[in-house]
Amino acid sequence: MTDDDIEFIDDDLAGIREHLRRIDHHLENLMAGQASIDAAVAALTNTQAVEAAAVTALQTDVTAIAAALAAGGTPVSTTALDAAVAAQPTSDAALVTEVNAVTALVPPPAAPPAT
Repeated sequence: MTDDDIEFIDDDLAGIREHLRRIDHHLENLMAGQASIDAAVAALTNTQAVEAAAVTALQTDVTAIAAALAAGGTPVSTTALDAAVAAQPTSDAALVTEVNAVTALVPPPAAPPAT
């Protein structure tokens, strides 16, 4: 085997090593991509489990509400809410009066100097 043959083989080996490095790089990218996909699948699976539990809870609540309504249930009283709504205009007027009183304490801006 001549020096030229050895140099040719060394060049071929260097080329093969470079191809292997590129393959390894692409494989690492694929594996990282797969890890991201696996994480997304896990997150979706978790979300679906939470949603399934929420649906079950809602179904239970709907059944309980339907039963309460069918039994005549306790009527809702809006008496306190009606009184609070009726008192709101008086409260608003008192607030406006106090805001106007505070505003009156601030002196008006000085007139700009004559030129």
